[in-house]
Amino acid sequence: MELIRVVGERQVRFRHQGEAVLSLLNVVKMDGETLLDGKRSTLKDVRGRLTFAPPGALLEVWAKYPSRRSSYLNVYFDPQVSDFATCDIATVAPSLHFQDAQLTTTMLKYKDAIKDHDCDDVAYLETIGLLLLQELYKLHPSGGRPRNAGGLTPVQLARIRDYISSNISAPITIVELAELTGTSRFHLIRAFRDTVGVTPYQYVLMERVKVAKELLRNQTTKVEDVARAVGFNDPLQLTRAFRKFTNLTPSEFRALRGD
Repeated sequence: MELIRVVGERQVRFRHQGEAVLSLLNVVKMDGETLLDGKRSTLKDVRGRLTFAPPGALLEVWAKYPSRRSSYLNVYFDPQVSDFATCDIATVAPSLHFQDAQLTTTMLKYKDAIKDHDCDDVAYLETIGLLLLQELYKLHPSGGRPRNAGGLTPVQLARIRDYISSNISAPITIVELAELTGTSRFHLIRAFRDTVGVTPYQYVLMERVKVAKELLRNQTTKVEDVARAVGFNDPLQLTRAFRKFTNLTPSEFRALRGD
């Protein structure tokens, strides 16, 4: 993924042909045009719009920008990975300056990850990318479901839960969880959400916060030690996750308990 910011009045040319790319645009142009596999757009206000170029499609952009700040968020998909083949987005048609609320929301999670310095959280970035694959798949003309559709078996789910519980203090990746179930990462994300109601990443966060609550009962244990014990790199990551599920910071939670 890359976030391109354009500051000040200038002209920019962009050309891409190769792996699939999905772009979220925050741009109001003074002039310009976008070409995508024979399709042409001279739309100037493309704020909140998306462009998808499948593998091999030629995407060319020429734009003249005003003094206001503009940005492009691009996510590239490697056609060599198994998850790409599983969802088969190579068959999704080129789409220029379209709108899709769900895709936009997921793309903005990448932007937030950059802003919040969460780019070292591999499991989180994996989850966003796999969700994008799933949502792009829905644009497939056949409207079919991905191969290997269905939820997790009780045995698969038990393996995942046991693994997370035993490795709560260590980094846990989607690749590791997929290997436990013998499925692709793409299938795991969809099947786990169908079975449990949340993504594997969200479930891991919930379990980390659950264990953190128990550790916080000891008033002498430092918050940074609790963070490390449940797999966070620093107290800030713990605080963000803790607030997400409890609406409290770890210190506020501890104070309310009064232990």
